[in-house]
Amino acid sequence: MHVETARGTGPGGQHRNTRDTAVRAWHEDYPDIVITRNSGRSQTVNVDDALADLAERIAELHQSVAMAAVNAQRRAQMSGSKDVSRCLAANPARSGPSIPCGRRIR
Repeated sequence: MHVETARGTGPGGQHRNTRDTAVRAWHEDYPDIVITRNSGRSQTVNVDDALADLAERIAELHQSVAMAAVNAQRRAQMSGSKDVSRCLAANPARSGPSIPCGRRIR
């Protein structure tokens, strides 16, 4: 994890001009996700906010990758079905096993 500091821009007067309050944070494994915070007057507040947002974005990325894997598996299971689009609409993403369309459980 990397954190850079810089002088903030905008209103704040003399305090803003003498303090490095702006923060840029990113993770080595995810260089495309860069979070910048400049809203607080304190560097520690900006660092905390940036790291929290970075963790949230990484968690969202992991969740979307997991959902893509589940959807791919679901499509592979339903590839033998005649009307896949109807099946996908009938079985929205949810936790637990899905029942392929066209089969009845007795």
